[in-house]
Amino acid sequence: MRNFQQKKILEMIQTLAEANAEIKRLFLQGEVSSFLQVLADCQEFVAAICGFIEEIEGEGTQTVALLGEYYELLYQASLAAEQKKNRSFLKHLKEKLSKITNSVKTEFKPNKLEVAFFPYNASMWDSLESVWLAANADPCCDAYVVPVPYYELLPNGTFGKMHYEGSEYPDNVPITDWREYNIETRCPDVVFIHYAYDNAAHNARIHPDFYSKRLREHCGQLVYIPYFVPIGDVVEDYCVTLPGVLYADKVIVQSEAQRQSYIKLFKQYGKQGGWNGCFGNPMEKFVALGSPKYDKVLSTKKEEYSLPEEWERRIYRKDGTRKKVIFYNTHMFTWLNGGEQYFKKLQAVFEFFLSRDDVVLLWRPHPNTELNFRTLQPQSLNKYMRVIKEYKEAGWGIYDDTSDLHRSIAISDAYYGDGSSVVSLFTAADKPVMLQNINENYSTEPYILPTCLYIDNEYIWYTLYGKNGLFRMDKQTGKSTFVSQFPDVPNNGEYLFLQSVAKVADTMFFTPCAANHIITYNMVNQSMTSIPLKPAVEIAEINYNYLQEYKFHDVFAYGSKVFFIGLSYPAIVCLDALTGEIDYYTEWVPEFVKQMKSHSEYILTRAACQNGSVIVATSDNTNAVLLFDMATCKTEVFKIDKATNWANVCFDGVDYWLVPKNNALSVRWNLKKNIITEYNTFPANFLPGEYHSIKILSAGNYIWLFPYKGNMILKINRDNGNMKIVREIDNHLGSFSGYMFACLSGGKIYAIPRCGNVIEEYDVITEEWNIRPLNIEEVLTGTKGSFDSLSSMLYQEGGLCNAEYLTSIVDDNNYIGYAKREEMNTLSIITGSAGRSIYDFIKALVI
Repeated sequence: MRNFQQKKILEMIQTLAEANAEIKRLFLQGEVSSFLQVLADCQEFVAAICGFIEEIEGEGTQTVALLGEYYELLYQASLAAEQKKNRSFLKHLKEKLSKITNSVKTEFKPNKLEVAFFPYNASMWDSLESVWLAANADPCCDAYVVPVPYYELLPNGTFGKMHYEGSEYPDNVPITDWREYNIETRCPDVVFIHYAYDNAAHNARIHPDFYSKRLREHCGQLVYIPYFVPIGDVVEDYCVTLPGVLYADKVIVQSEAQRQSYIKLFKQYGKQGGWNGCFGNPMEKFVALGSPKYDKVLSTKKEEYSLPEEWERRIYRKDGTRKKVIFYNTHMFTWLNGGEQYFKKLQAVFEFFLSRDDVVLLWRPHPNTELNFRTLQPQSLNKYMRVIKEYKEAGWGIYDDTSDLHRSIAISDAYYGDGSSVVSLFTAADKPVMLQNINENYSTEPYILPTCLYIDNEYIWYTLYGKNGLFRMDKQTGKSTFVSQFPDVPNNGEYLFLQSVAKVADTMFFTPCAANHIITYNMVNQSMTSIPLKPAVEIAEINYNYLQEYKFHDVFAYGSKVFFIGLSYPAIVCLDALTGEIDYYTEWVPEFVKQMKSHSEYILTRAACQNGSVIVATSDNTNAVLLFDMATCKTEVFKIDKATNWANVCFDGVDYWLVPKNNALSVRWNLKKNIITEYNTFPANFLPGEYHSIKILSAGNYIWLFPYKGNMILKINRDNGNMKIVREIDNHLGSFSGYMFACLSGGKIYAIPRCGNVIEEYDVITEEWNIRPLNIEEVLTGTKGSFDSLSSMLYQEGGLCNAEYLTSIVDDNNYIGYAKREEMNTLSIITGSAGRSIYDFIKALVI
């Protein structure tokens, strides 16, 4: 018997108990006619209860026998109406009803349950499949798979085209028509859903009959399992406010870290919204049991599939040898947000893979891409459809728009494309991943981009974008050499693992940006040291995401101490170079973040400057600036109201100079007198809308502005405020028209252009401009073995990491599991049996 059936019987027994009280009242008041009518009604009701039980359990149950005895007592009570003084039947009815109640509880303990699965998209069935497999294999469970229809939204918000994908599920999954499953009458013990948006999405809606609020009213337990697997241990804020999350009794997440993230956000929004517990206790609501999506990817083997003939022709050569398959994933929102640049990127990707005969591209756009173009960007729909049509007709690549994602994962050797939950599935399958950068149009030509610049009398020291290594260039000969690898840092493409460097005595100190440790290099004994950091301390009432890829940016030395300025890491960290002692200064964080126009993912921006013992740091999310005294470790916050944010800052010996992000303005600020002067008269042909200063420097009698993206380098005369063009930047570089970094050393400015491969040198006095080629290709070739030993499984496209590099490591099988499945267990529960664990957990709650 099912739980709700037992509950229904007990409710009917309770109705009899209430009728008993009415029988007693009518008898004592001598209302014979009404008394006899209630007795007859009760007899009819008892017969109905017996019929309901026998329909479920068959004949011969103890409870039905007791109900028969109760029926007889009702008849005896009718005879007592003529014997007004005989009340004994009242006691007998009550006692018999008590025995019936106990019998129902013992004889009909729930031992069977009905579970309904309501998926909406067949390609996302993998998020529920292994739970269904466990339920379907349980002889005590009746499991129903009821795909629900969804509708495109018209511009006026009404329902448009309906989609129903009931015919697209695997052959072993019996499908129940959504029009034939009446949840109000069936009252399933458990309902599983994987779509939480209900009426909260702007592009499509599921049928309102399957909104989570209604489902919860007609089932024992509503369980939400996300159709995606987030990358990392922090969930996005909006996830916790989705209707399916709010109304679910249980939300299954893939790791304990993500559970804690959900709980924190749930409490925060609950307090703000005054939920007062109406959506449950978050400590009980969110349960970390893993994701069925991992079960699917681990259990699927390419040998299980017979491929379409046209796929076979593209993958296998005439001699039977197999080409490598690159899975290309384009995400709908990345595409929509990328606009024209995304279409250009797509064309570049196609041209690259078309030129290769050793690999084949398997393109699988997000299944809702066409829907989103039609509903959100209809003006681009025809162009999107034309790209699809031309790719298919060209016949050199594979196009997959089927509902079976895991077939494509199984036959692919690597992943290339946008960030999505499919990334986690490839990583769990021990296959390398490269996240594409849509600004990288030419996937065949890597550029070598120096980072982390430090200049002394003899050498220009630098690291490389996408390579783990410290290099140095001889300032006299221009020759570059490889110095050493950094510990605990992979080769990983676009991420800047180490961002800035400061020097104390003979030791260089590198800031961890995406890296997890402070790293030092002793120039005398040529040794590297890795210094771990404490996990970031959570600070109450501050809503920000601690991003693993952007911990620190700037670093400053003061005496024997080195100070690291936090970006997403909520602290200024002080490392004593003599004692190795580390202090964390966080007192300033709450006040500074409250100044922000929105709670940013960054606590501080990448810009800070030093004036003696004082560090001045800015944020591009507020017009406040932070002053931190390295001698006293005290902080002050000032607001400068000439702009809404300050992206960069420098000190000229008297005044501070600040520039906002994406705004044609420079400000001079005298702190002592609190005098602010604006400079906004820019040269002709200056492009203010695109200009974003990556670095502002004080050198000579000028303030120099180097753009991250812009068409000219400028300098401002400190005496009269006049602006002068230092150099115009070639327009043909497009999105690479700008600089990554600039610094002043020995009367010269050293700048790194975004197009890479060189370091530019400006003499402040003579205004001589020099371009220093890195000449590092030979060095990289000579140290190839050292680099390959630390190859990663997760790459960011950029610098030396491009599609060419991805195909080379796949061809050579030349990568190691920097984020292999066993190490991923720190972020996700990946056992291959999440579905079974989820089903057993929920079943134990119900039965």
